[in-house]
Amino acid sequence: MSPGPDADTFGLVHSVSSDTQLIQINPTKQRWKKLRCATITGARLIQEQLSRGGQRTYPVMITLTYSPRVSWNSRHVSDFLKICREWFRRRGRRFYYCWVAELMKNGMVHFHVIVWMPKGLRLPKPDKRGWWPHGLTRIEAARNAVGYIAKYCSKEHQPNSFPKGLRTHGRGGLDERSKIEARWWSAPKWVRSWCSNITDVRRVTGGGFVCVDTGEWRPSPWRTVFSDGKIFTVTLICQSDSEPRSVSPAAGSGA
Repeated sequence: MSPGPDADTFGLVHSVSSDTQLIQINPTKQRWKKLRCATITGARLIQEQLSRGGQRTYPVMITLTYSPRVSWNSRHVSDFLKICREWFRRRGRRFYYCWVAELMKNGMVHFHVIVWMPKGLRLPKPDKRGWWPHGLTRIEAARNAVGYIAKYCSKEHQPNSFPKGLRTHGRGGLDERSKIEARWWSAPKWVRSWCSNITDVRRVTGGGFVCVDTGEWRPSPWRTVFSDGKIFTVTLICQSDSEPRSVSPAAGSGA
């Protein structure tokens, strides 16, 4: 399988002592790193899944913008996707999509949604049908879906940060095999080093990760502390803390 994006060191500043490693985290860059990893990986996995199934589709990019007097709401994108999902369902098709939020230079939010259309079907223009009553929409061909969506995940140096509470990305349509791989790529680097092969790993309530296949749980070697209002992550170099322990696979259900 093709490798996923690895940006674990993006935006970090290291300081090492004899028993700890101190990393200063830039929260904005960290958020962009997660957005980029999840979005690009999701688009890639959808394309691979469709290829395995021999489904004939073509990707389109839908841009959703707001009118000047309309402010974003956390329900707007989910409501739009719900309408699209129902449109596909009525035609006996599965809805495959991947979306990302973007900030304009004036600080306004808009959204880019990649949709994989079955051959022979054409999506109506969302603003004309009332699917997006908040402004205008544009539909255009996207020959390289992964490359197209990646373009909108590479703007971590924007002058504005996302509004609080805004969900920045999402995906849908993955089968169970692809969901397992997506979770593995989105896990921290230390988890992927522990489970070197792609397998079902899940975050456990209370801390750490569990490998569902083996039932092994491992706590994170990192803990978060605050200093002068800034977020730092500290790892204690303690081999006993990083040893895997056996737990019930059911413990991983809180991914």
